[in-house]
Amino acid sequence: MTNLIENIGLSKSIFEEAFTHSSASLSYNFERLEFLGDSLIEAKVTEMLFKTHLKSSEGELSRWRSAIVNQNTLSLASEKLNLVEHLKASADQLSELKKNERIKASLFESLCGAIMIEKGWQDCSVFIETQLLEYTLSPEKLFKLSDPKTIVQEVVQNTDKITPTYHLDKKEGPSHDPMFYVSLKVGESTVSKGTGKSLKEAEKTAAALFLKDMEKNHNARN
Repeated sequence: MTNLIENIGLSKSIFEEAFTHSSASLSYNFERLEFLGDSLIEAKVTEMLFKTHLKSSEGELSRWRSAIVNQNTLSLASEKLNLVEHLKASADQLSELKKNERIKASLFESLCGAIMIEKGWQDCSVFIETQLLEYTLSPEKLFKLSDPKTIVQEVVQNTDKITPTYHLDKKEGPSHDPMFYVSLKVGESTVSKGTGKSLKEAEKTAAALFLKDMEKNHNARN
């Protein structure tokens, strides 16, 4: 990861800004770069899908784009780069934030924003394409995984013959910027937990984490 940052050539100041959480600094954090990166990623993914899938309809392209630019996919891209290892946050929150899927996705977005500011669109475009190319080449598969709650329900009903449930553990933060914490339960057992800016997003995150753990366990056995 260090080599990646060195190759990109970001200055120390914008690098630190791109990885600083608001708990460490209210005035100097990644939120503005995240806002910029979000738009850049959507624009680049739109271009990639448009050029790669020449016979696909507008509806298909829109669905696939949504599946790629969402929190789950960007979190995966962030994990591959191990971006959370550079996260700066308050000591009491750092450990939990490093596990947070939304934070991982935010770091990927803020890094893209930082590259744009210092290196320009060409370098930013190449970076986004390099990191997200695999998802744009097979978007249909990813789109099916973008609805993890449905998949979890099918899996649990097939294996346990019961319907999984989602429980709101708590809601924090101001009304304009809330954070929801949800537990996914199979029977009486909690199988995963998720967070999100909305209840729906938190439930979706919990479902996606459950599926990710299932895949890891399956791979470990084979």
